[in-house]
Amino acid sequence: MSQWIVSLHDSGNIRKMKDAGADEILLAVPFFSLRPAHVFALEELASLTDAIHACGLRAAVNCTRLFMEEDLPALRAFLRELKELQVDTVYFADEGVLFEAARLDMADRLVYQPDTLISNANDVRFYREQGCQAVALSREITLEEIASIASRQEGCEVLVHGRFSIMHSRRRLLSSYFSFLGREMEVEGRQDLTLREATREAHMPIIEDDGGTHVFSEYTLQSYAQIRTLAEAGVARFRIDSIFHDDAWTLCALRDYHQILAGEACASDVLTQRQKDENEHYSEGFYYTKTTLVK
Repeated sequence: MSQWIVSLHDSGNIRKMKDAGADEILLAVPFFSLRPAHVFALEELASLTDAIHACGLRAAVNCTRLFMEEDLPALRAFLRELKELQVDTVYFADEGVLFEAARLDMADRLVYQPDTLISNANDVRFYREQGCQAVALSREITLEEIASIASRQEGCEVLVHGRFSIMHSRRRLLSSYFSFLGREMEVEGRQDLTLREATREAHMPIIEDDGGTHVFSEYTLQSYAQIRTLAEAGVARFRIDSIFHDDAWTLCALRDYHQILAGEACASDVLTQRQKDENEHYSEGFYYTKTTLVK
């Protein structure tokens, strides 16, 4: 049976997440977490983990930063802390985290999430053989490809709902751009800025923070019509990412998906209802379109 992983904004909503059908809560902290939905202080991690476990949920931590040599002492100390806190899952993108976690005998807590890289069953098999509990598939592959991979390899995770990163640079591109123009502009951590390419009308959210610059999909991915196929194919983990949203949005999405899977709601009806929000742009992403066909 698939697990549902959700990001969190307010610790007061942990029980609500459980009641809505979440299985695991994903937390983000300063420095170690890239593209967090919400950042909690490191000092809150112990109490948050205890609260999550007290509700019968699994605790996950975002550790997807790309680490430099000088960052290794901090990474090692952080992983030791996560082990002591009995955090169930650690998301990572830098393979150095896999090496350091293996030294601490905690590779089985890892989920490899390298954004666009995992697009075939052999890669999933490799990281599973290294001890990882799961591997996050690329959001740019089709529904048919996802189903094929998941049916052949256990431990696949899929982002089914939310905005996702389409570009990341460790450079501060926005600051450099406005400096080049000779304009003073405060851009650090802002979520109201968008980027539009000359050849497209869509506006893509762009964020600059201490991890660099991140560009996101111009739409919110939704998988209402695909969730049954994904579940039947054997996808182990479904993730909802609430960056640019809030916990109320996540709770609504959780209920929608569980109702669809239970046969209590029709996917098309749910989508019609959600599309009434004029501030939201939902899309099926690449489920039926190969990236090679998108210019």
